[in-house]
Amino acid sequence: MKEPERLQGLASRFKPTEELLAEVAAAAKPGLEWCVLRGGYFMNNLALMFGAALKGGAPAIAFPRVTCAPVDTRDIGDAAAALCLLPSEDFAKSYQGAALECSGPEELDFSRVALELGKATGRQVGYSEMGVEAWCEGKPPALQELLRYMVAEGRGAVPFAPDALTTLLGRPPRSLAEWAADHKAAFV
Repeated sequence: MKEPERLQGLASRFKPTEELLAEVAAAAKPGLEWCVLRGGYFMNNLALMFGAALKGGAPAIAFPRVTCAPVDTRDIGDAAAALCLLPSEDFAKSYQGAALECSGPEELDFSRVALELGKATGRQVGYSEMGVEAWCEGKPPALQELLRYMVAEGRGAVPFAPDALTTLLGRPPRSLAEWAADHKAAFV
């Protein structure tokens, strides 16, 4: 995980598991094959964040001005399957003990997210910039921490590494436009 000391809320959910996996693998005889696929920002979060409002007829999504490269969880699952199918020698050479940052194919701000959701749903969806503290109000501490980090760090706060998935999938990761078209029922 990128900067676990600054993202302690999220790191507390993932870092202990990764550390335990490395410890168990080191003790395994013969060695345990393992690789971690880390998703920085899941496209599915968009349905949770904006689905109800857009279904209710909201003309816009409201979120702070941040940029990220959201990843489709289906691509992470497909990458995990591809790793399982690799010959042991290839896995050991390229992926053993690795932590792969998985991202979508492009970095987007939320005005672009609104545009893509609008195209998928066949309606105009605007974007309204929301203040960080207004968005954070009432959210779980780990989400508040993440958003504040994303705002403070700007572009690159969430890893942008589409090549990791492209290599495993033999194709680029799905775009937000593809994901939104496949999941438009969450928004209409």
